[in-house]
Amino acid sequence: MSRFLRVLHNLIYFVALTAAIGCYQSAQAESPTNEDSDTHTDVVPPPLDSGAMTDSENDSETSTDADTDSDTDSDADTDADSDADTDSDADTDADSDADTDSDSETDSDADTDSDTDADSDTDADSDTDADSDSDTDADSDSDTDADSDSDTDADSDADTDSDSDTDADADSDSDTDDCYWGNVTVHSTADLAFLSTLTCIEGSLTITELSDVEEINLPALTLVRQELSVMTNPSLQQVDMPALEYVGQDIVISDNAALQQLNGFNALGYAAGNLVIASNDSLSEIAGFTNLSALGEGLTLLDLPLVESASFSNLINVTGSVTLTSMENLQSLSMPKLETAAQLVITVVDSLTSVDLSAFANCLGSVDIHSWNAVSGIQFPSLVYVGTSLQISGNSGLLYAELPSLEYVEDTISFGGNTGLTYIEMPDLLHIGNTLSIGGNSVLESISMNIPSEDQISDWFYISGNSSLPYCALCSLSALQSYTFDDSNFGGNLTDSCGDRNEVMLFSDIVCD
Repeated sequence: MSRFLRVLHNLIYFVALTAAIGCYQSAQAESPTNEDSDTHTDVVPPPLDSGAMTDSENDSETSTDADTDSDTDSDADTDADSDADTDSDADTDADSDADTDSDSETDSDADTDSDTDADSDTDADSDTDADSDSDTDADSDSDTDADSDSDTDADSDADTDSDSDTDADADSDSDTDDCYWGNVTVHSTADLAFLSTLTCIEGSLTITELSDVEEINLPALTLVRQELSVMTNPSLQQVDMPALEYVGQDIVISDNAALQQLNGFNALGYAAGNLVIASNDSLSEIAGFTNLSALGEGLTLLDLPLVESASFSNLINVTGSVTLTSMENLQSLSMPKLETAAQLVITVVDSLTSVDLSAFANCLGSVDIHSWNAVSGIQFPSLVYVGTSLQISGNSGLLYAELPSLEYVEDTISFGGNTGLTYIEMPDLLHIGNTLSIGGNSVLESISMNIPSEDQISDWFYISGNSSLPYCALCSLSALQSYTFDDSNFGGNLTDSCGDRNEVMLFSDIVCD
């Protein structure tokens, strides 16, 4: 009897369940499916009583429906609805909504949003962002970065580097990398063609042994990090580097037999080494360094037999020596702004007639003036300090030497063998560190100089052998009368009422009124 009641109970439950499912399906058929809304309500039948599915009498069935699964409906799945999936709605997927995908909304895709694609966002593509492309970022391009261009970097330009410009390097400007990293040696016109677009060379540049090249023009080059050499090019007539601003070591222009002009370096402001121009037998003018203001080492002009003029109009400071020698045809030398050099050597300039060194004030080493055979006078109006020696000798055309500001000479002052020299001026002299020697100047007639205090004059003092210098002209140096020298000589000057050249040896032998 109890078994009969249990079967009857299950039959009643099945009839009720079938009626509920029919109502649910009718409701679904009357309500249109919204494929773009996630807000719907699933109607789920009440769960089956576990007792209705379990046979305590160990019979051979597990349900009373006509299918082959373990639920009570007529399809092939294991849930309680009439479709072919395992949930309780009326569709064919495994979720609880009424559409055909596996989510809980009413559209036909597999995501949880309200669009028609297969992702979980609200746009029409297959990713999870809010734009219309196929990547996972928030912009509208097809790459994987966060900007709005079509490249693969993280900036907003159209190139493939990580900066904000439009070129292919990693800086923030709009240029291209026209520098060469390394040393460059030019032996051919093809090599020159390679250089024509370079703006800098991060090494040395050597141009040598170009047998058939008459002109070198490097219009873009602004920097050479190490040495620049233009050497032994037999046909070369002209060198132009109009944009070159900086050279990190020496500049050497030498042994170019046909080179006629050097006027193409007007942008050069500084060279950290020496500037050497030497042995260019056809060179007639040096005028192409109008912007050069400083040299880290020295300036050397050597063995230039045809050069008539040399101008460095803005040169202010030379850390090393300024040396001009063996320039027999040089007529004009202009360095009007030069203030400081370690040494000044100007020798064997037989034709020199015009010199402008008007700003030259400090020489850390020696001043050596020799073989000026055409210039009428030496004028250093600003020269105050000489670190070692001042030597003016062997200048046959020299008529006068004016050094109105000279105060300190740390070693020797020497005027000798200047066969045309008539007078010397050093009115502000305060210190002579070693020796004063004025001798062998055959037409010298007067000396105007301040006599430093005895503790500022060393023990060697010579004014002798100047055959036109009267002894009475030395009376202006009468402060020497009381000085004691280890060695001095005032003999061999012009005999007059103040002294006899054959009798005077010491300054005290001169009789001044």
